[in-house]
Amino acid sequence: GRITAFETTSKDGIELNSYYDDTNRTFVNHSLSGVNKDYRGIEAALAMKLNSHFTLTVAGTVADYHYTDSVQGVISYENGAKPDEKDWVMLKNVKLATGPQKAGSIALDYFHPKMWFVDLTLNYFNNNYLDFAPNRYLKSNLALYTTEDMKKALATQEKLAGGFTLDMSIGKVIYLKNRKSLNFSLSASNL
Repeated sequence: GRITAFETTSKDGIELNSYYDDTNRTFVNHSLSGVNKDYRGIEAALAMKLNSHFTLTVAGTVADYHYTDSVQGVISYENGAKPDEKDWVMLKNVKLATGPQKAGSIALDYFHPKMWFVDLTLNYFNNNYLDFAPNRYLKSNLALYTTEDMKKALATQEKLAGGFTLDMSIGKVIYLKNRKSLNFSLSASNL
């Protein structure tokens, strides 16, 4: 088994976001500077041999990946309809869209002495966030969100639903002459 804690901090980065601005009816490039991010969490795994044929493996992580500060942003309009605009993008504690921040799996593996194997794995994932649109977090726009409904609709990052998947594989190893082997396997994911 193993347990690992981690923390990585990224400082003073630059990000470029390109999107269609409905209000101004044009594509924009929104550059962010002074971007600070924090990645921290705990990972754990344990493999237990239940008997000579079965092994149980459990693994998981609980993490938090987020922006740590507000950043300076510059919006450049692609059609030149307006001059570049500077505004603060209020990103403190907005989650990073890097995949699930909570995940786990439990696997049961069977290996027969005649070189057959079967694996069954149940996976869990949650705390997966969509990337944000920087214009929704502009300091000037946040001042316009006057009701709780507006704040909830416009200034809240969308979180995807968590879920489970079940994966299975079966296979056979055949040993050939000269210490070579041939491995046949069939797997199905997300049963």
